[in-house]
Amino acid sequence: MVYRNNTLEFRPTFEELKQRYYKEISIFITIPLKFNGVSDRGDSSIYKLMPDQNAAHLGTVYFKAEELFTKLQGLTREYLPWACLGNVDLNAFIEQNFTSVQDWDDNF
Repeated sequence: MVYRNNTLEFRPTFEELKQRYYKEISIFITIPLKFNGVSDRGDSSIYKLMPDQNAAHLGTVYFKAEELFTKLQGLTREYLPWACLGNVDLNAFIEQNFTSVQDWDDNF
């Protein structure tokens, strides 16, 4: 997350993060399809069945992924009050509100 153009943004963008995340899930799911097996005959049919046999659990994986991205968006809302400080012209603020030496002593 970066502060740019007076707003908080994700770098890479939020959409790119989601795209990369789902791509990595897809790669992970297809790993068993690349296994050759350890037997002499090279029977890898058991590995080829693994993604299909576990397809019912993929809904949970994608649901958890969406929960994760919702939390990530919440993180933006959490830091938004801190980002507001970047919108303040500090020089003008100090000139307007610091009128005495005591103001400087109290705040620094």
